[in-house]
Amino acid sequence: MLWETDNRATETAREVFPDHAPRVLSNGKRQYVLQPTPFGRVELVGFDNGFVVAAERPPPGALIDRDLLPQRLLGHLQTHGLRAWKVVYSDDCTEAIRALVREEPDETASLGGASIPFVCPITSSSGLLGETRQGRCEQLAGLIASQQYPGPLAQLVGPDGVGKRVMAAAAARWMGWSLVGELPLSRLLVERVLQRPLETALDTVLAAGASLGEEDLLVVSDAELLAKLADPTCRSVVRELARLPHVVLVARPGAVRTDQLVTLSCPGLESVDDVRTLVAAEHPRVSFAGAALHLAMRAASVPGVGVLPGRLLYVVRLAMALRPRDLADEICTSDSASGKASARRTETREAVLAPDEISTAVTLACSAWTEQGEGE
Repeated sequence: MLWETDNRATETAREVFPDHAPRVLSNGKRQYVLQPTPFGRVELVGFDNGFVVAAERPPPGALIDRDLLPQRLLGHLQTHGLRAWKVVYSDDCTEAIRALVREEPDETASLGGASIPFVCPITSSSGLLGETRQGRCEQLAGLIASQQYPGPLAQLVGPDGVGKRVMAAAAARWMGWSLVGELPLSRLLVERVLQRPLETALDTVLAAGASLGEEDLLVVSDAELLAKLADPTCRSVVRELARLPHVVLVARPGAVRTDQLVTLSCPGLESVDDVRTLVAAEHPRVSFAGAALHLAMRAASVPGVGVLPGRLLYVVRLAMALRPRDLADEICTSDSASGKASARRTETREAVLAPDEISTAVTLACSAWTEQGEGE
């Protein structure tokens, strides 16, 4: 197994532990080792929704129930003298590293996730770029913190891909709250055999009220669906949500408007530098030739909003996926025995995306975005 220094993760680790100057090694399979740290050797092991964090000397009383861990992982930790410490629901290893010094667990407590029906973890919690977006995040955090029954509640509105969940996660970090997860109303407001949509929604909110602590934040997504409810019913759901410790609604444009909600728009990225930083964080070996980056930015822009990070990254991923196989190998590594040697030779090469490659990707993506725009 080939372990190499992860420069981005190492930089974050040294920000978190400046007195120890740790180094972070990665095997390229979502497994990271940090040392030295105040907790001894620390290992991050990736799973479907985030990372299991293990350490030689984790804080007392902060261990994961061993029964929740796969036997194979338990054997690995025992072999290396590590103890399972916490779970962090994020695909970004730097978020897991930052979670090592938070007093409250980040988005976790067990591999089982939140005990609230229909709630799923938010796995997209990358850093928030752009001064305008950071300022809006502070406003959102203050709005959520000031909520009190019977409301009003905070609602964050923007098109798909603008980063509403990322901003909600950043607000939780800003205030030191634990991000419980996401409750999509699209899972609730549907006809069921034994319950009507309103009954399902209210039962779920009541379960959330019994499960959440004073420092927990719940994100309620697809909030635009509340507009499909009769006004008294909509008010009942929002009123019950207002009983929760901290909650924010996220919605697409055209969301429900009521005096029970205070709505903020979620801005996109504005500067080329922020866009470059975003791409470098997600695809560090990708660069752009000629006008390729500006073509991607133009395609991912929405008037009055800015560049949508989700759309931009999709264009980049699609452009890479459409490359001829010999070029795609420069950014994709093979896990097969026959491909390991070739992958190791090519994994450090830079993939330069040309304008025509971006144009092809944009053409394929535009029809879907146009259909979304009709609903916005």
